[in-house]
Amino acid sequence: MFLGVIDSMAGRYAEAEANLTAAVERSRESGDRWALAQALARLAELTEDRGDYDHAGAALLEALDQVEPLDAREDVAWLRIRLGVVRSLAGDERGPEQIAAGIDQARDIGSTEAASMGLYYGAAIARRRGDLAAARRGYEEAQSIMEAMEANAWFRAYPVIGLGFVAELEGDVERAEACHRQALRALAEEPAIGAWNRMLMADAVEGLAGAAAAAGRAERAAELLGAAATLRGHITKYPNRVSILQRMDIERVSAAARGQLGVERFERARRRGEAVTLEDVLRATA
Repeated sequence: MFLGVIDSMAGRYAEAEANLTAAVERSRESGDRWALAQALARLAELTEDRGDYDHAGAALLEALDQVEPLDAREDVAWLRIRLGVVRSLAGDERGPEQIAAGIDQARDIGSTEAASMGLYYGAAIARRRGDLAAARRGYEEAQSIMEAMEANAWFRAYPVIGLGFVAELEGDVERAEACHRQALRALAEEPAIGAWNRMLMADAVEGLAGAAAAAGRAERAAELLGAAATLRGHITKYPNRVSILQRMDIERVSAAARGQLGVERFERARRRGEAVTLEDVLRATA
């Protein structure tokens, strides 16, 4: 399984899926429930990101079947949350209820990490469905839990960035920019800026692009989208690996900026943004 995880992090997604599928088969043969559940959950991430929700849901259901007899209550709660997310993305109206049930289970056993990330995902689904009030409540509650548990900066950045997107969609450009800059500053102050930090920085920069487009600064928005693509690194070569909950903002903001500029001007500005360094981005968005 670890080969599949390494391949995924390196951007070798075909190899990752092959290795994870092999890990699933080996674990089934050996009867190792825990290893099988872990491999299935990882495989579900890949299939979900490319929009194959049927296979992702089936993998998560099988993972749940494997861990429930082990009394791994935190894993059960988290897998139920993930299953609710996948079903929500697939258009199942019961998906948000399943996310909420998983969050309740996580709270009951004191798993603040699973509960807070469940709230984050539930808020993201609500935002995708256009329910900005529910999204705001979910992000704010997730933020409150993460602050209370003194979570790492990259963990706390998730709901802050989400609140920035909500503010933008509500028409409050100033508040949106403040949220995204707050997340960027916190991520930049980490002792080491790793892959997860860069991915979240890219989300925040895309949030700033959304605010710029909403304020009529389409050229700036296109440049920021290019800068975010560079921050994502190898992932930009494999667009299906960027999760749908991230792609919804990339596509929405790109369409807004492109509509204001036209295709050629948009592409020129985006390419300019792709050439900037992380240090340039941080200086320009401080």
